[in-house]
Amino acid sequence: MRNIIAILLIVSSIGVFFGFIKPNYENIKVLQAEEATYDESLAQIEVFKTTLAQHEKTLSKFDQEDLVKLEKFIPSSIDNVKLIIDINNIASNFGLGIKGITLNQPSSASNQPNATPAQTATSKQGYESISISFSVTSTYGNFLSFIGGIEKSLRLVDITSVSFSPSSDKGDIYNFHVTLRTYWLK
Repeated sequence: MRNIIAILLIVSSIGVFFGFIKPNYENIKVLQAEEATYDESLAQIEVFKTTLAQHEKTLSKFDQEDLVKLEKFIPSSIDNVKLIIDINNIASNFGLGIKGITLNQPSSASNQPNATPAQTATSKQGYESISISFSVTSTYGNFLSFIGGIEKSLRLVDITSVSFSPSSDKGDIYNFHVTLRTYWLK
């Protein structure tokens, strides 16, 4: 009888080990590995917080007016309406009116279905861009002044193409078609 009780206890111990203890132990190992991953993530977050605090401290040293200029120079997002208003304001300073404004996506963005102009292709450089085309009717000298105004504006733009044709109204008036590219940070 003693042997039977001893054998039953050993068998039940083996059953409890393989039925309860071992699966729970494996689960504990998985949870410990997960905990190590979380601890590593928390350590990275602390490093990020320290870096962020240092950057905020550096940023607070800049004059607010300079930060506004920097944001205008290369914004963190594109605001199509504000961009068009800025270009129109520059044109109105020279007595010009822009017309036929179109926003063009870069060629690599055309692969994205349902992409809007503000959702242009992502580049590996950390910035994105958009092309804007418009027409203006003016004399050559006034047009050069307008281009100089765009050049002196705070917004970062590249004029990628300029074409012109004579206006049918007068001999010294031309129709200029301008395409420029502007950028913003991702």
